[in-house]
Amino acid sequence: MAKLKLTKSNIDRIPLTQSGQQLYWDTELSGFGLVIGQTSRSYIAQSNIANKSVRMTIGRHGIFTSDEARLKARFLLNEMAQGINPVERKRSVQVQGITLCEAFNAFLKVRKLKPNTVYDYQNTINASFKKWLDKPLKELTREMVSNRYRAIQKEIAERHKDTTGIRGQSYANGAMRILRSVYNFAKAYFEDAHLPENPVNGLSDTRTWFKNRRRQSLITIHQLPVWFKAVSCLSDPLENDKAETARDYLLLMLFTGLRRMEAAKLTWSQIDLKSKILTIEDTKNGETHSLPLPDYLYNMLKTRNENSKDHFVFLWPSAKQGYIVDPGKYMERVIRNSGVHFILHDLRRTFITIAESLDISAYALKRMMNHKMNGDVTAGYIVTDVERLRKPMEKIADYILSVAGIQFRNKVASLENVRMTEQV
Repeated sequence: MAKLKLTKSNIDRIPLTQSGQQLYWDTELSGFGLVIGQTSRSYIAQSNIANKSVRMTIGRHGIFTSDEARLKARFLLNEMAQGINPVERKRSVQVQGITLCEAFNAFLKVRKLKPNTVYDYQNTINASFKKWLDKPLKELTREMVSNRYRAIQKEIAERHKDTTGIRGQSYANGAMRILRSVYNFAKAYFEDAHLPENPVNGLSDTRTWFKNRRRQSLITIHQLPVWFKAVSCLSDPLENDKAETARDYLLLMLFTGLRRMEAAKLTWSQIDLKSKILTIEDTKNGETHSLPLPDYLYNMLKTRNENSKDHFVFLWPSAKQGYIVDPGKYMERVIRNSGVHFILHDLRRTFITIAESLDISAYALKRMMNHKMNGDVTAGYIVTDVERLRKPMEKIADYILSVAGIQFRNKVASLENVRMTEQV
């Protein structure tokens, strides 16, 4: 049996056989192969299950690219390694149909998604389509999708007391986009299931998608003093420091504009207390993001570091991830004590709104928010050293503290001292 790196150019050079078949094994992925016949070239995956060789045909070269076939081979070989016979599973799919749960699990295994994306997708699928998980995809109809779409919007709006409806509509749009992606994936990946047209397409055909309206909510200048006080007073020794962790997490987001998971997953290795710089590498746009720490934030993190026994800055023992994931209980406490309704992303909007009001340059704003400057030729020539952002970051912090009524004397006060000198 010959071996060959199975790429499009290599495969296209192999002639069809005059008679019989010829087998080529990939040099990089063991068990991934190509069968050359008289009329076609087909990809296969082969391994042993209970000491018995099992071969599964993936599909024809030309219909599948070599990269697509390799991804599917990895999935099939992983199933075989777990003792799952994909040939028997295929027969079951043909008879019973692939379920949403099965399609979603395959989607996560094959697609290369960031951990944060996987987490969000899993939460959305479980929250929005829990009753559909064991239902075959072919049983989903346009009417079912339309009804569920509106129900999701209503559920989210009521849960968060969203009188504008924007949050519910945005969530419902996102949930249906995920369902559409999973269905399209299953339709291509499980060809033998013979799935009908994607039922989510009905929302496009009838033009009933909710309009994408960007949330405009933030913590206003008038709300900031009472909100800051409510956050600063989060403390309860009976809660294993959870309240103080939630407090510092919320304040870090306000003073940096970091995204929710960027802040939550922060480790001490990402914070250089000597240079007073914070660095995020796993960002939404894939570009490393560094920010100087204003003095107030530096003091807060220094105190946390002195009392830390873990590599996560915001350790959350009850979470399987190890870091803070859902501070909802403490956010509700802040909302109750301050009367200011907010979501985590509002802190990012508040940060950038304050920064813009201080006439900080547009390029500095984009750098602080880690937004790409696509199409901006001038921006491509500007090399922004992290130290260039120190003054703007300090200016924003000083303004937040001033508005909140905080006397940060000589910029060396501890958070406890800050709490004692609140002017609200």
